[in-house]
Amino acid sequence: MVTLAILGLIALLILGLTVGRNLGWKIGRQPQPSPVVQPPAATSPPPVATSAAPPADTAPPGTPPAVSPPGSDASHDMPEVTGIRHWSAANSSTVVIDMDDQVQYEAHRLADPERIYFDLHDTRLSAELAKSIEIGDSLIQRVRVAQPEPGLTRVVIEIKGPWNFSVSLAPNPYRLVVEVSKSEGAPRARSQLDLFTPGKLGGTAIVPAPGGFTPRLRIVLDAGHGGSDLGTSGRQGLLEKDVVLDIVARLGLLLRRLGADVTYTRRDDSYVALEKRAEIANLSGADLFLSIHANSSDFPSARGVETYYTNTYSSTNARARGSNDSNPGLRNVNWTGVDIRAKVRDSHQFATSIQQSLYSILAPKNPGLRNRGVKEAQYVVLTGTMMPAVLAEISFVSSPADENHLQNANYRQEIAQALYQGIERFVEQSRRVKRASAENQHKLNLNR
Repeated sequence: MVTLAILGLIALLILGLTVGRNLGWKIGRQPQPSPVVQPPAATSPPPVATSAAPPADTAPPGTPPAVSPPGSDASHDMPEVTGIRHWSAANSSTVVIDMDDQVQYEAHRLADPERIYFDLHDTRLSAELAKSIEIGDSLIQRVRVAQPEPGLTRVVIEIKGPWNFSVSLAPNPYRLVVEVSKSEGAPRARSQLDLFTPGKLGGTAIVPAPGGFTPRLRIVLDAGHGGSDLGTSGRQGLLEKDVVLDIVARLGLLLRRLGADVTYTRRDDSYVALEKRAEIANLSGADLFLSIHANSSDFPSARGVETYYTNTYSSTNARARGSNDSNPGLRNVNWTGVDIRAKVRDSHQFATSIQQSLYSILAPKNPGLRNRGVKEAQYVVLTGTMMPAVLAEISFVSSPADENHLQNANYRQEIAQALYQGIERFVEQSRRVKRASAENQHKLNLNR
């Protein structure tokens, strides 16, 4: 009986285990209900309303620019826009855009309604800044900040009444300083220059080599800004976009001496996107690229010349990622066969030659002019070009002394001459290096 009882218990245990396993299998296979997601508590104001279609410069009055959630892309290595500050004076209003590094920016002035907007390229926006900030002083109605697309921060300043503005990128710490001031009835007149534009060179973008010979040099000259992108402006109304266009035209004529083919990214007062400028250079098969700009500071005493090159390509460490996705305008650039190390090395040498020439020619007649040196920057026109490329800041428009000089055609001709000599020196140095390398290679071949 005891044996039968034990056997019965064992049978019951086996049956229980079998039923439990089958029941557990069925429970595990049954579809689980989707979790209920509760909406977040309204502890903060909702994000700015967005519109994916029109950009901020064409949207109806009061419509903020389209917003992509800040930080939604993987571009954490881009400079960050960290803050917006504002203060007012009797006849002016100042907006400061704080950043943790230097950036390439564009400024645009629009009417109906009156506003300025700034596009900060290859930047990310701090999450709490994607909003509309009410100012409401005598000149500025509000400031709107958003990211219409990854890597682009847009700041829109809505203006009231007759006004002028100036803008400068200041370092230590980096910030974009926008000063809006009252004007008497109408916007301040532009400083009158006898512009010697490339459009006066017979309507062509190419300076032909003399005698029909194969050109010894192909170079792209880039006059910064243009059209609605004014660049910086001086106290007397001098605009950066006008000055650099004039200097580029003068330099183009001087380059005839080298039998150069010269391509201009713009030949008149027109707007050309930064990516388009790089594309023009790449498609031209140029040997060199030179972008001309005039500098600005919120300190009128700031003066000097400086020259930039880049130690990377595409945009914001895109080389490390193996793509150009951080700069949509450059996605089709084929870097196959481009020796990046050689480009960086030659760009640095090119920038050094330009800087030395600018300072040595301009300084003797300009007491207080500083040699601000050769610097690195990831500007689109430098990172997106395949050939050695530099950007020269030829003076400070924000300096009253420099602005007076720049109004003089002779001074602008001196700048063009200095740039020409810098190009000529670099070209001759490069040719000597190539000849020496070829001779060494020839000797090696003979000794084999």
